[in-house]
Amino acid sequence: MDSKLRRLSPSKLNILRDCPRCFWLQEKGGIKRPPSIFPTLPNGVDRILKEYFDSMRNVEGWASRSLGIDGELYSNQADIKKWRHWRSGLSCEFPELGIELIGALDDSIVTLGSYSPLDYKSRGYPPKTSGAEYYQSQLDCYSLMLSRNGFPTTGKGYILYFWTEKAESLKDFTFSKQLFEIPCSKDNAIKLLEKAKNILALSEPPEASEKCGYCNYVKEVMYRDGRLYNKG
Repeated sequence: MDSKLRRLSPSKLNILRDCPRCFWLQEKGGIKRPPSIFPTLPNGVDRILKEYFDSMRNVEGWASRSLGIDGELYSNQADIKKWRHWRSGLSCEFPELGIELIGALDDSIVTLGSYSPLDYKSRGYPPKTSGAEYYQSQLDCYSLMLSRNGFPTTGKGYILYFWTEKAESLKDFTFSKQLFEIPCSKDNAIKLLEKAKNILALSEPPEASEKCGYCNYVKEVMYRDGRLYNKG
């Protein structure tokens, strides 16, 4: 890996989509958004789900019967183990952009020799939408990384949601699931990387997104009734 390349992940690129100013401040100014408190329960559910999927990985027809997916879970457990960690996960370089794209992928579905990214999401209630408005660029980037690493892609990805439905006892909880198939675009992923390059080429941070809660909070703290408050 070229040490001069800037390493960007789908989560960092989501910040770019959300607010170019926050992205610039994080990547060039070293100023990250304040961390939010994240409950550990979803992480625990995610770990257990991955262990279960791994146990079904080489059971023929399981993905079709249990998930309604036309294909099979990718059978190479060693690859999946590496892909799930960002340090050893999928990556690809774009020297012309000065960027290395990296990411941690939950799983992959193989259909007639082509690959689709599969991402698990655990939550407390049924999804109202597919979540493409939040996760589209993530799936686009995973498709791009798979393709650049020699895994031909199907042009689609999957988001699989799990949520708790009821408790039979303190030991038995019932989960429901819903699968969404989402078209993926490698071209759109590259366009997002090109946008990242252009933003990072700026000598000053760009304007904030009007909907950015972080930037709007700072503006509210600094300015009130038309007056500039002490930054210190």
